[in-house]
Amino acid sequence: MSPATLAGAQDYYERRDLDRRGAYESDCVPLLREARARVGRVENDDARDQIQDTISRAERERRARDYRSCANLAEVALNQIDRNEGRRDKRNDNPLIPDILKDRRR
Repeated sequence: MSPATLAGAQDYYERRDLDRRGAYESDCVPLLREARARVGRVENDDARDQIQDTISRAERERRARDYRSCANLAEVALNQIDRNEGRRDKRNDNPLIPDILKDRRR
């Protein structure tokens, strides 16, 4: 096998691994910390249990080094906390969308 072929194969596997992970641990950990800190303030026991399950799933993904899934699940947990506090999808609020259209989305 030529050096160019080996370099191409190595590049392929590096890209594949990057695509599989997609994000870095530093993208996931701050979201997990914030979710863990805020979950205790949720008053509804059932909702708190569900949020803790979501956080546990995110931690499992972090241990498996799937940081994209970890960040997504941590974001889901934070959205669940926001909804329980009466804030609806505050994290996904797009300031570029006019208020008239925002009312139609909800």
